[in-house]
Amino acid sequence: MMISGAVLLLLLISAITPKSTVMALPKPCLNAVTLLDTSLFQQLLAQPSDPTTPSSGPSHCNNPGVPGTPGNNGLPGRDGRDGAPGPKGDKGEPAGAQGPPGETGPQGPMGPAGLKGEQGEPGQTGETGPQGPMGPPSLKGEQGEPGQPGETGPQGPMGPPSLKGEQGEPGQPGETGPQGPMGPVGLKGEQGEPGQTGNPSPDLMPEVELLRAHLSKLEKAARFSFFRKIGDKYYVTDKREATFNEGLRICTSVGGTIPLPRGEAENYALAMVLIASGSTDAFIGATDRRAEGNWVDLSNQPVTFFKWGPSEPNNTDGHEDCIEGIDNEKWNDVPCDSTQVIICEI
Repeated sequence: MMISGAVLLLLLISAITPKSTVMALPKPCLNAVTLLDTSLFQQLLAQPSDPTTPSSGPSHCNNPGVPGTPGNNGLPGRDGRDGAPGPKGDKGEPAGAQGPPGETGPQGPMGPAGLKGEQGEPGQTGETGPQGPMGPPSLKGEQGEPGQPGETGPQGPMGPPSLKGEQGEPGQPGETGPQGPMGPVGLKGEQGEPGQTGNPSPDLMPEVELLRAHLSKLEKAARFSFFRKIGDKYYVTDKREATFNEGLRICTSVGGTIPLPRGEAENYALAMVLIASGSTDAFIGATDRRAEGNWVDLSNQPVTFFKWGPSEPNNTDGHEDCIEGIDNEKWNDVPCDSTQVIICEI
């Protein structure tokens, strides 16, 4: 059987070309290949088999066979869409690690104002703020009804002397008043003639003793540069400053003591003595050296009258155990070793 070189080439291409490649050809090319393939096979089948005929030789190459009748067109081939799915591909490279976050960009422009929200619930009442500055004076209001009379206040300080008024008409003679205090000692008179020796009347002895006591007080008061009679006592001073203990020795040496006002009148009188003598403060005869806050006089008796100033006594530094009287009639606790003006009571 003789097969041309073209036929062999086509058979070889058909054998080695994958079916999927052949099926992927365009339909007109696919039909041509199929037709050629079928025609060649039909020619091979139509040629007689002669075993005696040599399969090759120069004498047969010049005698090609008669081409056979073209066969019918074969059925169209499949397009391979119903073929088996191919194997699963290899897994791709894994995704890289997440990079660090980028830097914060610049702030964008402010957006438009939002709609007004609903009113919230009222908050708790805050603490009272500090008092504001005093406002301008208001207009004078109408005069109110007169109030009830208040209590009589303490006697004020003596005012300056007024101008002398005109002499009034003489009044009716009044009743004889009590005997006034003895005046200052006059100048020594000339010695009189000696009188007859007599005995004092027993009825006059009390008055004589009283007179001697007044005279003794006056003589002691006259030793000081300033003295003033307060009732049956004298307040005297040389304006000397000393500690409480030194002042007590000064007063004791003249038969007196450091004064302790027992009421408003005596406290006022002490303030007037301070003003008249040009002083502002002086020791008062009371201490709480034995027990803090337990004020006693120089006889160790409880003090019942006080005239403390604002925030007094405050016992600053824990050493204020004595009292000073001030010219404004107020008292203040001070250290006993401080120096104050010494006023004595005789």
